[in-house]
Amino acid sequence: MPLFHSTNRSLDNFNIEDYLFADSSVKQKLMKIAQERMENLDTLIVLSTEGNGGTMLLCSTLKLMVEEQTSQHIFFTGNHYTELAEMSLDEFNQLCAPYRFVVFDNIEYGCSKPNQYVWLEKAFESLRNSGKKTLATYTVMEEANLKVPDFIQASAHEVVYSLSEPSLYPDLVRKMLEEHDVINVTEELIHQIASNTNISVRELEGLCIHHIATEILAGREKQHAQ
Repeated sequence: MPLFHSTNRSLDNFNIEDYLFADSSVKQKLMKIAQERMENLDTLIVLSTEGNGGTMLLCSTLKLMVEEQTSQHIFFTGNHYTELAEMSLDEFNQLCAPYRFVVFDNIEYGCSKPNQYVWLEKAFESLRNSGKKTLATYTVMEEANLKVPDFIQASAHEVVYSLSEPSLYPDLVRKMLEEHDVINVTEELIHQIASNTNISVRELEGLCIHHIATEILAGREKQHAQ
């Protein structure tokens, strides 16, 4: 799951995990590389299949470019596109004026409706002309259909891919369980949960949540029995 990756070049194959668990010096290096890469880009778009961490990759990438303790970005999701399509570009530009980065999650929702597609096309052009940096995710149902929306093509853009990477599953399982304070977890159990390489990251999370819920219920039953 490379942090930046396109068909013809990669950025030293830094993973999301490299950033999340890196020490401060490595994080500074990653931030510098990400910022330098975006200097010559208008748009960074994450193409992803369902459940394979496109939004996580987008947010992790944004973290590399936004300074700590600052508000440099505005974030829109699929729920906003109907409302945005009714907004004039002048209003939209005023809304985005204080921010350097404008982030659109799941733009496939807007691209599926003609009026919203036209609005997004104009909005991306307006953001490009005003010098904003635009980041977006686009989720498709089948990996074979991964394709950049046509209105992106006019910009200086880079495509990154967020696809299932089974070699990361044990680390993801371990992290999910640790976040929920699940103790007494053996490596055997971690690898047992992560062993199905045909599932997506979202389904993997579901398996972890199921295990966590089972542990909680077992603990309650034990207390009740006592």
